[in-house]
Amino acid sequence: MNINRPLVSVITVVCNGEKHIEGTIRSVIHQTYDDFEYVIVDGGSTDQTMGIVRKYEDRIDRWISEKDEGIYDAMNKGVRLSKGKWIYFLGSDDFFRDEKVLERVKGYLKDNLAVVFGRIEYEDGKKVVSRFNWNTWLHNTIHHQSAFYNRSLFDNWEYDTRLKIISDYELNLMIFLKKNGYRFVDEVIAVCGSTGLSRTKSFEAFKETNRVRRKHLGILKNCIFYGLFSAKHLIYMIFCFIKKKL
Repeated sequence: MNINRPLVSVITVVCNGEKHIEGTIRSVIHQTYDDFEYVIVDGGSTDQTMGIVRKYEDRIDRWISEKDEGIYDAMNKGVRLSKGKWIYFLGSDDFFRDEKVLERVKGYLKDNLAVVFGRIEYEDGKKVVSRFNWNTWLHNTIHHQSAFYNRSLFDNWEYDTRLKIISDYELNLMIFLKKNGYRFVDEVIAVCGSTGLSRTKSFEAFKETNRVRRKHLGILKNCIFYGLFSAKHLIYMIFCFIKKKL
């Protein structure tokens, strides 16, 4: 590995993740491509998480364990600790689809692109295809575990720690609005757990989405997209209710 400037920094943030963290770590260290580094940011776990991390510390480039202000504060720490040209976040209950993911993606990571993204699958079978389209005006359309971000994006920007669920939408919306270069890769990047915050706290995610949109679009445009997003969200909630009853 080029320890001075690896191509990809894989970052995992975790707190009390003993149930899944070993699978996450193993999916990273068993990648066949070796020009990457692995960084783990632990939020001061009180379970066996750090014991598992130490078990593999000879394969982990850097790790820290300390209290933080939430997931996005930990992600900011991870970026600052990393050295790669590209940043990829792998959740502590997620894992790479197989051992050749980085091998297949590496050729798409070009300097003129801001983000390269693909598909993800949830453990419950749901599939998500990341994309930039008109829906990006309404809500986040790039799944975090599907995306490799050019490090230059973080030169003068960090995740907003006041947002607890949807701060990654701000980064994706900025890329979309500025028409930065991007590339879709028809690959399943990761398999994700079904308990992510944006799935389990949909109303809070809804409110934060509107905050991000208002910040970057202004009041008038946000009022229009707020109405459209509200209607879409309501239809989705009704659909979920009916599906649950059936």
